[in-house]
Amino acid sequence: MTTTLDIIDTAVKIGLGALISGITTYLVTGRNIRQEKTKAEADYSRDILKELSLAMEQSTSLLNEFVHTVSVTNEANENSTALLFKSKNSGTHSEALAILIGCTELAQKISAYHNHINELISEFYDLKHYNLDKCTEIVDQINSTRDEIPSLISAAYWSISA
Repeated sequence: MTTTLDIIDTAVKIGLGALISGITTYLVTGRNIRQEKTKAEADYSRDILKELSLAMEQSTSLLNEFVHTVSVTNEANENSTALLFKSKNSGTHSEALAILIGCTELAQKISAYHNHINELISEFYDLKHYNLDKCTEIVDQINSTRDEIPSLISAAYWSISA
């Protein structure tokens, strides 16, 4: 025969089971949401770094095309200097992306890179009077700065937790 005590005992067991199940579900769901958010943030940062890498590659390619054009023709013209402006714009885009994901050291190095490009632009401002030795020195500085950027991109990429 079922007594009141048995009914209360069963109700308490069911209630405690439901409470334990509810708390567990809440905690597990919260953890899963945090993990998904962390993964989404890491994926976003990696995508930004990939875009940054492509923009830097484009900047370097445009700069190389400019240097090649000037060295082959031994003169600069409006078309060749347009390559410098495009290279600088691509470098500036890379810097903005680095800032966006909080890679300060990388952003500073990219800023130094396109500041050297600004120097080159200034040197070629007057297309008739530019110092080729000074330009070579600036290009060497650009190359030196550019050589440091891939390792910073790699370090930023691997520091992103998933």
